[in-house]
Formats: sequence, C-alpha cells, structure tokens
Amino acid sequence: MTIIPSRITQAPRSPVTKEHALSMRPAPKPRGLHAYWLSGSHPMLAAAELHAASGQEVHRDGRLALTETPIRPEILQRLAYTLRGFQVLGRRPLAQLGTIKVKGPVWVEKLGGIASPAADPPAAPKSRTAARLRQPERAMRNAPIREPTTADLLKHVDSTLARDGRILTFIIQGRMCTIGVETFKQPETTGDGFAARHPSLRSGFAPVSSDAKLLRCLVNLTGAKHNQLIVDPFCGTGGILLEAILAGFRAEGSDIDTRMLDKARQNLRNTSVTVTQQDALNRTYDDFIASEFPFGQSTRVTMQPEELYLEFFRRLATSRYRRAALLLPDWARAHLIAKKAGLNVKVNETVYVHKSLSKQILVV
Repeated sequence: MTIIPSRITQAPRSPVTKEHALSMRPAPKPRGLHAYWLSGSHPMLAAAELHAASGQEVHRDGRLALTETPIRPEILQRLAYTLRGFQVLGRRPLAQLGTIKVKGPVWVEKLGGIASPAADPPAAPKSRTAARLRQPERAMRNAPIREPTTADLLKHVDSTLARDGRILTFIIQGRMCTIGVETFKQPETTGDGFAARHPSLRSGFAPVSSDAKLLRCLVNLTGAKHNQLIVDPFCGTGGILLEAILAGFRAEGSDIDTRMLDKARQNLRNTSVTVTQQDALNRTYDDFIASEFPFGQSTRVTMQPEELYLEFFRRLATSRYRRAALLLPDWARAHLIAKKAGLNVKVNETVYVHKSLSKQILVV
C-alpha cells in the first residue's frame, strides 16, 4: 500500500450531513455515513456478522460496508472479519470525484480498486438508504474510466505536503469512491490471538474443528449482547465456548460424547465455563445457540447426519430459543432441512475449507 502525505490548507465552513456527504457539498448539520472495510476472504459473511452484532442496517458494496450511525468500538473489537472503520466524508463516482477539502494535516491512501474481485455487480436496492447510495453509481455505470493511482487521487485534495497527520482514505469498489477518515483499526494482536487458538494447538484436534476466527464469527452471528448466555449443544472440544467467553458472553456447553467433554474441560480449564453430558435432542432451548454440528467417521452418533440435523431442527421449532448460528458440512444442504422443519433461515453462507470440504453457515 502506498501512502502519500498531504496537508489540507482549507476546510469547509460547515460540517457535512449524510445527504450532502454523497455529493461533497457543505451543509449546516453534522451527520454522516460510516464505512467499514471487510475481510477479502468472506465479505458477505463479514457483512452479516457486522449486522448481527450491531443490530444496524448494513449496505455492502464489495468489501465495503456502510451504516448510518457509528458502531461502538467494543463491538468492532470482537468481530472476526471487520478490519477497519471510517467516518465518511463523501461518496462519489470516480469520474466525478472533484476537489476534497478536509481540515488538518492528512496522509492519502487507497484501498480496493476498479477490478476488485470482491466488488459486486449493481443490484436492485432493498431500502431507501440503499437506493440513495446506489444512485451516483447508476449514473456513471457505463462511463469509461481507468484505475487511479494514489498520486492521481492526491490531485483531488486541496493541500500542501506534510509529514504527519490523519489518513485520508480513498476506498474504491468498482466505479464508486468513498472518502473517509479512519476511526477504528483491528489490532494486530487480534489476528495473533486467533492464530494462537488454532484447533491444531488445542487439546483434542479430532474430530477436526474449525479455526478460531470462523467460530468467533459464528458467535457474533447469534446477535447476542454483552454478557448474555450462548449455548453449544454439540460443544465437542469447546472451541465455540472459548470464543464466546473471550468475546464477552457467558457460555455453557454439552455433548453426548464423554471423551470430547474431557478434552473440552482441558481447553476451558482457565475459564468459568461448565460442560455437561447431555443429548442435544432431549432438551429445550431458551437462549442463543452457536454450534458446529458433528459429522465424519470420527464422530460418535447413532444416526445418519441428515437425520440428526432434521431432528435437531424440529427440536428448535418447538423451543423458545432466541437465535441460532450453526455450522454444518455443505453437502448436507442444511438450509433445505431447516425449512422442512419449519424454521426461518436468515443467513445461508458457504465457507471454503479445503478442496474436499466446504462448510455451510445457517442462522435460524
């Protein structure tokens, strides 16, 4: 990433509102959009996680997510796939970028690009906010344009060079450019923590468990708030329970396999989480649920996986649970099983694991 320093010499006489931020015109009342830069590996899943954790409407454009109000830092810090946050100063087509004036010294950087693999094709807006965000893009969809460099973007800044200051970021997704000032950045220690909790480093690696980042995302997809209870009825070696505790939730788990429970207790020995032996099909559910379903030859189940999934979904349909985020093998086509059991599927995403396995995330 190339960063070019720049000092802003002139500021607008008044802040910008959300509506005027889209056209870069000054306005009297300060209220703007807020942007979040998502992981390139799972941008759709990252947007769903952002929406579930914050409870806000999220408009996604490739790796960029936009909200009307800022998301609290304590929520952003526990997310798995949101990397950075910005206060939006403007959002315009690249061909009509114009001149940007911001108070104070800044540096200029560029994220994304016209040919970004994660950029989405234009789609019909689902809300009034989405329609307003898409309007400038529709106007310039067919105009010829080339990939701008950081030096090209600097020409649009009314400035003189400086050696310090904030970062003025140009976020390009397709033909649209969002200009913002960074307000949040995921600490590097967050990624180091996920790596330190890789399933191969936990006690009881078989049956194979998913990586810590994906399990953290699963916990956030429940939509639970701080200190609320998250239940894992197929807790296995305790990976989901560990992520729930680290994210600030209360957690409890159960499993029918005593050898898995022994390994879970080893992994959770420094926490207050308790795990018990219990059949997931013989209990009721009143709280949030996050769980990775058992599958494969190493699991000890007495029925075929599809039968287990159907019986569990039917159990959920008769319980007063709040929300369930579930991880299953994609070959099971669990969204069809969930609908057969009478459940409403809110999120259905597929995550690539390796060449012979992908996993399906369902929120019901």
